[in-house]
Amino acid sequence: PAIEDGVSIKQAGLVYPDGRRALEDVSLDAKIGQIVALVGPTGAGKTSLAYLIPRFHVASEGDVRIDGYAVNQLTLQSLRSQITYVFQETQLFSDSILDNIRYGKPDAT
Repeated sequence: PAIEDGVSIKQAGLVYPDGRRALEDVSLDAKIGQIVALVGPTGAGKTSLAYLIPRFHVASEGDVRIDGYAVNQLTLQSLRSQITYVFQETQLFSDSILDNIRYGKPDAT
């Protein structure tokens, strides 16, 4: 089914199989139509947090829900066909703002 309400993450944690902790006690609510930016230094867990939603990673603790349903109750196809990420690529953002804009719109002034 189509996502109608949004994503809710409550007190989520993530520990990798090698024992490294990536996330601890993270909570987030994002309603449908909102634009959400995860901002922080390299290694802060931004990608790890984003990966909990389509189950690229499974939370070690806490709760990850879409429209009130635990993500592990939803099919991978349903999750991954409705979620889009825009990841920062350092080679894209290391130039001027104008050059970054021109990357998508070459005639921008």
